Amino acid sequence: MANLVFKKSESVNKIYAELDSLLRAGNSKQIIRYNFIIAGLIWVLFSGGYHLLPPQIPLWFSRPAGQDQLADKFWLWLVPSLTSILLLINISLAVKFWQKLNLLARIILYSQLITSILALIIVIKLLVLLG
Repeated sequence: MANLVFKKSESVNKIYAELDSLLRAGNSKQIIRYNFIIAGLIWVLFSGGYHLLPPQIPLWFSRPAGQDQLADKFWLWLVPSLTSILLLINISLAVKFWQKLNLLARIILYSQLITSILALIIVIKLLVLLG
């Protein structure tokens, strides 16, 4: 049986080099680390407190007050899921823009940090108020 050898393509090496340059620059490594810590904390808090939530919760605040605002608690999985998806998208955008548009990459990283913090606040408030 022949040994399969996978070689990194040119594009993969380029992505690794861009990510490496992003992680070596200033405080971007800390910002990315904080983003992942907050995203992990959101998942841990939400997973741990999910069973404490009532079957229906007020989620659709743009609708008229009452029964229209209620949703199944399953919909709350959107908060940690979207936070994680946005984190991965924003980090890949920051890596892509790092060499040419350094300021834009930093803005993307800081805005993701703010988004992660707001998502953490949302999860904490939901668990405290409804749990």
